[in-house]
Amino acid sequence: MAKLVLIGAGLNVSRFMYPVFYGFAALLGLALIGGLIGGAPTIVLIVFAFLFILFLVVPIREHIIQVKIKKALKILKTIIIGLEGDNKLKFSKPLRFKPIIFEIEARKSWGPRGPYYAWSTRIEPRGTYETKSTHVFEDISYGIAVNKSGEGGAILPGVEFDEHELRDIVLLYIPSKQPFIEASYHVLKSPWNQIVEIKVYEGLGIKGEAKLLGRGKASIYLVAEHPEFSCQIRLKLADLKSGEVTRFSAKLSLDNPIIVVAHKKSSLKGIAWYLNKPLIAGNILRYSLAIVFRQGILRKFIEKVGLYTIK
Repeated sequence: MAKLVLIGAGLNVSRFMYPVFYGFAALLGLALIGGLIGGAPTIVLIVFAFLFILFLVVPIREHIIQVKIKKALKILKTIIIGLEGDNKLKFSKPLRFKPIIFEIEARKSWGPRGPYYAWSTRIEPRGTYETKSTHVFEDISYGIAVNKSGEGGAILPGVEFDEHELRDIVLLYIPSKQPFIEASYHVLKSPWNQIVEIKVYEGLGIKGEAKLLGRGKASIYLVAEHPEFSCQIRLKLADLKSGEVTRFSAKLSLDNPIIVVAHKKSSLKGIAWYLNKPLIAGNILRYSLAIVFRQGILRKFIEKVGLYTIK
């Protein structure tokens, strides 16, 4: 059996948000009481009451989700036997569930009160509910790209349960499967006559070497994106020094297959809470290299080359 790692999804919001929400709720509660005692207009009392409920609902809802995840993780740790091969999940007793594809995208946006973290999820059923003690992931194509702030996207195979203590819980599978990168050679030039020569080696994951010719500095980044994601995730591979050959590499998968016990409304930040970030993995993402040329402190020029992958 493959060595399977089982983890639970983490918080959907940062920990410091809890005292912020509870603090505002306390202030609004005091304002509401003061308004009632002082005979404030009804519309003012309604606004205070609405905001009081709003600032309480967010942390309470998050607390309920986390309790469900922790309870489900405890239950499933005793039921999941392991992973046979790279796609057969085995349980110690029959469970009622259906296969799904879980899609999620997350980004930071700006609102009237400043930046906020937003995400959207979509669950695509790939079958009907059945009661059984094994599940074969028929297609383990996947992609996950997330930065340290929790922005990015993921498309993961999984299952959704129809069990009393596991309702609204999904198991999301992140295989340790890498794309095969084809060999390629690129020569890129900046407006300041800098030249970068790049050789990409054939094989699993990204491996290669680069050489900078000319004054100034340059860096190479791995870029991952998907047509359904609105943002790109970048991972720095190397800084280049003039006249030197620099080797770079990145494994485009986790070391071991991972099952994440999550809520169907979990955020990307929560799903990747216990994983090292930035994380770029999967065989359905589009990969490219971004070369950032620099002259001095302010001048920057970016060139991009695509990588050819075989799933």
